[in-house]
Amino acid sequence: MSILKRISIKSFPNHDQGIFIKDLVKLIETSEYKSDLINVFNIEAIKNQFIELPGATTLIENILTMEERVTKLDLVNTQLCNVRCKKITENSQAILEFTNVTNKDLIRRERSDMVYAETAYSVRQDYLNGFFDIDKYLSFLKKSNYEDLIEYNLDQLKKKTEDDTREYNFRLVYDEEGKLYTRAITSSAVYKDYNIGFSVFVALIQMHNLIENQGEKFKVDSLNLNESEISVVFRNLETYQFLDKSKISFALELTNDEIKREAVKFSGLYKISLNTSDITLKPDEGKANILSFKHSSKPKTVKDKIGELNVSIAEFISETIDDFKLIKNAKKPDDLRLNLIKRAKFAGDSDFKKYKSDIIKVLSIRVSTIFQLLEIVSKTETIFSDEDVQAKDFWRFKLYQSLIEDLKKQ
Repeated sequence: MSILKRISIKSFPNHDQGIFIKDLVKLIETSEYKSDLINVFNIEAIKNQFIELPGATTLIENILTMEERVTKLDLVNTQLCNVRCKKITENSQAILEFTNVTNKDLIRRERSDMVYAETAYSVRQDYLNGFFDIDKYLSFLKKSNYEDLIEYNLDQLKKKTEDDTREYNFRLVYDEEGKLYTRAITSSAVYKDYNIGFSVFVALIQMHNLIENQGEKFKVDSLNLNESEISVVFRNLETYQFLDKSKISFALELTNDEIKREAVKFSGLYKISLNTSDITLKPDEGKANILSFKHSSKPKTVKDKIGELNVSIAEFISETIDDFKLIKNAKKPDDLRLNLIKRAKFAGDSDFKKYKSDIIKVLSIRVSTIFQLLEIVSKTETIFSDEDVQAKDFWRFKLYQSLIEDLKKQ
């Protein structure tokens, strides 16, 4: 679960037709890479240009609003001997105790160089399993109400790590009520803070280049955002005729997860637009990954990679658009439906499991045409909650497998 309530936007006001480049700079005001970005992208020379990207102002406003609601602080180069698990909470999180804190802002807020922060996201597992391989054991003790054994084991761990000088960065955040959380543990050697603002800034600058120099037209199609991660989909306005009155369009998805060590990613999606609904299909990681850069990359390297985006998009479309002809020619639509049910029924993804029965129920109606199949498949899009981004992505991949990959094998 998010520390703050997730923002999910699927429609944008008509008056939002884009944004001036000078207004994008607000995204990187507090970034340590601000001067680098301004230089490598030559922002001073183009600051008064307008990015014709409908929805962009709404996108930026929501990111800035989310950032204003929290205070993010990092404990950099923190030795493990200065970190201990103090206790396991009733909601199965861990309270981490940090000693000898040197972050002045954190000391000022806590009035001490000893700080306590509850774990969020995967930090409990990252700390207890990543360093000690003890998370499952402590979970068992907690479930069994063996509080004395939990305390004993945590005390022993503290003693065993008194001389552990390995260094990591612990990423902390205060929520709106002033509660402190540890939201991520990252490498202190190579990790660079390419945060949400950074990634959206460079994405929109390159979108501007695509629009200006390649004649492409995009709009912001959807936004899913919390304090630590973002997924924003830019839909290409060029469409390809499909079945009956349905159309296919390409979309570019930017994802950035500040709480993980993964790269910032640009992935390719396809949307099939029916009369009143859409279906999103996402190819496997190899095909969908249009471009990515690691958190260890230098800003100049990021610019060079982003500069390849137009070529990468063209390659993705040319390599996959013909696949959709297979759907049109499928002779047994109901077999595809049954195959989808099978994939849902036997899916092992933990985030997806709670949606299995609802999806199978939606897919229980027999179909005789591909269009009928697509209509009932489109209804599965509405089943997922905004929080379950991973589960939704998993299902979109399964749709691509069933409607594209399996047909290619026949």
